[in-house]
Amino acid sequence: MQVKLLRRDVGVDRLDRAAWGLAGGGSAEDKIDAHLPADAYLPGTWAQLLPLVAHLYGYETDRYNWCTDYYDGFQKLFVEKYRLHGGVGER
Repeated sequence: MQVKLLRRDVGVDRLDRAAWGLAGGGSAEDKIDAHLPADAYLPGTWAQLLPLVAHLYGYETDRYNWCTDYYDGFQKLFVEKYRLHGGVGER
C-alpha cells in the first residue's frame, strides 16, 4: 500500500455540510471529501444527498437501492418512535 499526499483546497475539493451544493446541479467529479449534513434523517436533507449516492454507486444499482431501503426503514422506525413519545405527526 502506498501513501500519497494530496494537496487540499478544502473550499473547492470538499462537499461541506455548511454549504451543501451537489443537489443544486453541482458536481462531485473534483471532490475528494464530503462532510454530510447532520440532519440527513430528514426527508428534505436526504433528498439533497441522493445525487451524491447516485454519483458514487450509480442510479438504481444494488448499492443505491440498499441506501434508499435503509433510509426508508430508518424513517419508519424514527417516525414510529417519535409518535410513541408524544411527537406531532399523522395519527
